[in-house]
Amino acid sequence: MNQKKLAILDFDGTIVTSMNYIDEMLKKLLAKHGISPNDDMLREIKPKGFRDGASYIKKEYHLEASPEEIFKFMIDEVALIYRDKIQLKPHVFEFMEQLSKKGLKICLATANMRDFAEAAVKRTGADQFLDYIITIDELKTTKDSPEIFLHCAQRFHMEPKECMVFEDSLLACQVAKEAGFYVVGVRDDSNGGKEEAEMKEICDLFIDDFAQALQLMV
Repeated sequence: MNQKKLAILDFDGTIVTSMNYIDEMLKKLLAKHGISPNDDMLREIKPKGFRDGASYIKKEYHLEASPEEIFKFMIDEVALIYRDKIQLKPHVFEFMEQLSKKGLKICLATANMRDFAEAAVKRTGADQFLDYIITIDELKTTKDSPEIFLHCAQRFHMEPKECMVFEDSLLACQVAKEAGFYVVGVRDDSNGGKEEAEMKEICDLFIDDFAQALQLMV
């Protein structure tokens, strides 16, 4: 980790404790339409972000509601949570501070909306360490693809091997690893069991919390 020059951080479930809120929102949305989601369904939807997730839900589950109506429901449900409630995971602030002191560039690469991510990092003070924020909406991609990670590397004229990606999603870890990045899997309440076991096999490193990451930076 100490030889890397750029840290690319995912947002939801990686540096902030938000995935349970998103899970509950998706369950509420699908239940409204008579669908009982399982963990595999939720895992498929979340890396797509809100806008592409809404289109995916419409197509996959043949809902009468339009993608825009689904998207609006999702945004309305979580807006206040990001503005007022979402917190950094323990030791994330100190870890970002340490990265910054060591001269690493830090990118936030998220499937969330820019307004939500910016509101949370400003409220928690983490924004002072960020060199760049990018969303999948802005790149018109999803985290089924490594495009957002490659974009961050290119932004700072670096090769994937010079960068480390921190992610809580199995799928995002897979695509980042295949693209040549050093991948750090991050434990979250939403990725336990089989998914965590698979992440441990794929990732260069798997951490239970950012206290571990801090120790590795010493």
